[in-house]
Amino acid sequence: VTASGATLVNGSNGGLASNYSISNPMGLSADISAKALTISGMQANGKVYDGNNLASLSGGALDGLVGSE
Repeated sequence: VTASGATLVNGSNGGLASNYSISNPMGLSADISAKALTISGMQANGKVYDGNNLASLSGGALDGLVGSE
């Protein structure tokens, strides 16, 4: 997200950094796209049909995570 139009205004106590304030521009918007994630090497363990569509998975690797995700 890129913002423009913000202004830094000096505070009332002699310009000390602790007395600065910033006014934010109005009407900001952003478009954030989903990041791709690839799952590879997954193995579905055998499952007897019981009306439940959940099966256990094992192994695999994720590619596309960011940082400590």
